[in-house]
Amino acid sequence: MAKTLLIVDDDKALCQAMRLFLEVEGYRALDFQKGADALAYIDREPVQAVLLDLDLGEGGDEGLSLLEKMKRMDPHLPVIILTGDSTVKVAVQAMKAGAYYYITKPFDNDEVIVLVRKAVDEYDKSRQIEILRARTLNIKFPVIVGASAAVKAAMEMADRIAPTELTVVIHGESGSGKEVFARRIHARSPRKDGPFVAVDCGTLQETLVESELFGYEKGAFTGADRRKLGQFEIASGGTLFLDEIGNLPLSVQAKLLRVLQERKLQHLGGHKEVDIDIRVITASNASLEEMIKAGKFREDLYHRLNQFLLEVPPLRKRTDDIPELAAYFLKAANEEMKKSVGGFSPEALKAMKGYSWPGNIREFKNAVYRAVLLADDEVKPEHLQIMLTRDKFVEKSLQDSEAGKGISLKKASRHASGILEKQLIEQALESCGGNKSLAAKRLKIDRKALYNKLKKYKLIKK
Repeated sequence: MAKTLLIVDDDKALCQAMRLFLEVEGYRALDFQKGADALAYIDREPVQAVLLDLDLGEGGDEGLSLLEKMKRMDPHLPVIILTGDSTVKVAVQAMKAGAYYYITKPFDNDEVIVLVRKAVDEYDKSRQIEILRARTLNIKFPVIVGASAAVKAAMEMADRIAPTELTVVIHGESGSGKEVFARRIHARSPRKDGPFVAVDCGTLQETLVESELFGYEKGAFTGADRRKLGQFEIASGGTLFLDEIGNLPLSVQAKLLRVLQERKLQHLGGHKEVDIDIRVITASNASLEEMIKAGKFREDLYHRLNQFLLEVPPLRKRTDDIPELAAYFLKAANEEMKKSVGGFSPEALKAMKGYSWPGNIREFKNAVYRAVLLADDEVKPEHLQIMLTRDKFVEKSLQDSEAGKGISLKKASRHASGILEKQLIEQALESCGGNKSLAAKRLKIDRKALYNKLKKYKLIKK
């Protein structure tokens, strides 16, 4: 796309002549005879360089004032001064005010072209440097550990969608590794050499969500003392990962939909449209379909995002991966803590495989790190402190069900037993490939009893 140049001079004939030779060189040149019109254009459209006459009919001070205003609007914008005054004083004033260079009239066309080329090139570089400084690049992409059928299926789906430009919704429980799968998609995509920018929408303050995502101009709100790029611009050329997207306010969801459709955005407090080139991957541990029914998520945005749905399995559905995961985190923990714990006792591995891991990979990693810290030569069950975590999980379940108030010991025991029973049924069905008769036999109950429990725990898919 042709670079846009502005010529600001009250001499219309001169402007037309300059436009002609600049357009021959491949630039898009526009001319303005009034400074206010040029400022208005810069405020709403991208401009790569300006050729500004210092004397617009009202004296040199008018030109210097315009120069200062342009530099406040875009500090990187190169402004080449055109002046009929060849004195050093004028040149010094212009350069102090932020001019890129100055040319005295009459000027040589070739001299102007050389300066314009250099100015535009440096402008592009300065913009790239600004973006690179703001990027949170992480060239070490976490590996997905495990070879269970569940995780293999998820990886195969991720690899299949990676080479495309489709937006992806990753669904999975908290701590199950949704960001790791998003990074895998990026690393295997044509955008792999671009940035991967992750934003946790659940941690953003509601009042700052819009400015964080889309950026803002100086003076957009109290405390905005400079222009700031948004995460969309920072991710341009790469992938933007929006984690827990269901936490975005409805007002921001509407703006996000428009940005995704138009591939353009505006800074908060600005009027200029900025082109973006990104792939968006989103994630949620809550059902976005249920949020739509509750009026908390826009249906049109969901359909725009959900070009492909990837399900990440919870750890309890990939228990075959636990030994490999344990060895992986053990090695990392030993390196970080400068320890040499040799491994896990058979009892420790059995305890890990028998636990439901409600916090998934995140909880598992923390448990291993804690165990390595406590252990000397070998990790034993007591080092894992799994029972303590399980007590907290049951307590949370009680709080979720009845706010943790007025529950008798008998009722608490029944509730905890129900949690364990549901998990055992899920594991049996998973290991039996969904075969209810075989699962009932493994659980040592008849098929009718199993069916009743499936209804009780709402495990029957409608």
